[in-house]
Formats: sequence, C-alpha cells, structure tokens
Amino acid sequence: MKVEYSDNGRKPPKKNKKRKTRLKPWFLASVALVIVIAVTVTLMLTVFFNVAAVKVIGSSMYSENAIISASGINNGDNIIRMSKDDIAESITKKLPYVKSVTVFKALPDTVGIKVTPATESYTILTDDGFFVADKDYKVLRSVSEKSEKLVSIVGLNVKAPVAGDKLTFNDKQQRDVLKRLIDLCNSHNFELKYIDIKSLVDIKFVINGKLYIKLGSYTEMAGKLTHLNEMLKSVDDNVSASISLVDWSHDNKKAVLKYEDTTQFWK
Repeated sequence: MKVEYSDNGRKPPKKNKKRKTRLKPWFLASVALVIVIAVTVTLMLTVFFNVAAVKVIGSSMYSENAIISASGINNGDNIIRMSKDDIAESITKKLPYVKSVTVFKALPDTVGIKVTPATESYTILTDDGFFVADKDYKVLRSVSEKSEKLVSIVGLNVKAPVAGDKLTFNDKQQRDVLKRLIDLCNSHNFELKYIDIKSLVDIKFVINGKLYIKLGSYTEMAGKLTHLNEMLKSVDDNVSASISLVDWSHDNKKAVLKYEDTTQFWK
C-alpha cells in the first residue's frame, strides 16, 4: 500500500547557504597604513635619529665638554624624544654663568647648543652672606665681600640664594619697587653703586660714586628722580654730598643738598 504525506501545499524549506564575508579593499589599505605608521614611528624612536654629535655655539667661561655634560645628552640618545626645554634648564641650572640656552635639532643625528653668558651686575647681601647676581637676579656665586665693581644691594627679603637659580623674593612689592628704582636710574643715566631697600618708606642709594640719595618713600619716585636729575646739572661731579628727597612732593618740591663725606653711610 502506498502512503503519501501532505504538507498542505507548502514547499520544503531551503537549506541556508553560508555567506562569505569579504573585507573591503579600503579597510585592508587602512590597516596596512596604520601598521606602516606604527613601525615607522617605532623605528624613529628607537633605531633612527640617534645622537652622533653635539655642537656648542657661543662664548662661555665653561668648556664645550662641561656644557655637553651639563646638558645630559649622550651619544645614542634619540633626538626625537629629547626635550629642548629640559636640556636648556639643566645647563642654566648646573652652570650659573650661562644666562640662556637655545637648543636645535639637526636631523638625522646632530644637536646644537647655543649659549649666552651671564654678566655680573649686583653684589647682594642676605642673611646667608654675599652673593653675586646678574641683572635678572640669577645667583652666580657666593663671595666673602662685596665688589667695588658691582652695584651693592642690601635689605632684600629673599629666600636663601642658590647658585644657578634666580632669587626668590618673599616680598613682591619690594621686588617691584627695586626694579622701578633701577629702571628710573638707568633712564636718567645715573651710575648706581649702592641700594638700601630694607624699608620701602626709607629707601637710600648712591649714584656717581659719591652722591648719597635719601629717597624716603617709594611714592612719587618718578617725580623725585626727575627733580634729582635737574639738581645734578648744577652739582660738581667730583664732590661728595648727600641729597634728601624725603619731604619732596609734587606740591612741595623740597630737596636738601649737604656737602659731606658720604662713604660713612654705605661703605
């Protein structure tokens, strides 16, 4: 007997065909590019662009070897990974008489170091002794006494000086007043020799070797120094005298000139 099966007219299900996934050409190209870049960067930071020579440019009291040693650069170091700022900071800190440093990289294997020397400007008396500093108050060295060739500054409120670092002022106003005084004296071509700035209401300084100026308060400093400049036109450069501007004001332009030996006040 023949037996027939019926599925109510439905067709038998089709077998699922496996679809093949094909990678897009642009995707493959992107992956290849990433790999190439990664390999190139790795080689640049490890195999290529390594230091073979360091050249020092500019005048300095330090030898070329001393400057290179202070830079921290060694043959074989990778140029790309070097920090120019770190190199410059290392040199100026370790070698106080270097004022500034410019570092440049000449690929594939050379580093250049251009140094600018620091110049002695001030002898500064602190609680920790005498120190020589440049015009930007970078500490150059400690000394046993002040130098007659440099401007002496007393009364600064600063932290303990460290050779290679700039002075750290504890009193910002004192720092600003000092800078203002020096700038004004330079603008009038006064030859500063000594500054006493222990008190901002009792500032004293010496110009032209023999003129002891009692400025008093820092207020109206510009007017006081302009008046002083006019006074000096009638004062012999070779005389020793003290000039008091303590009571000077725009309304009362009082200044007192007294001929006397002024070395007793500051030397």
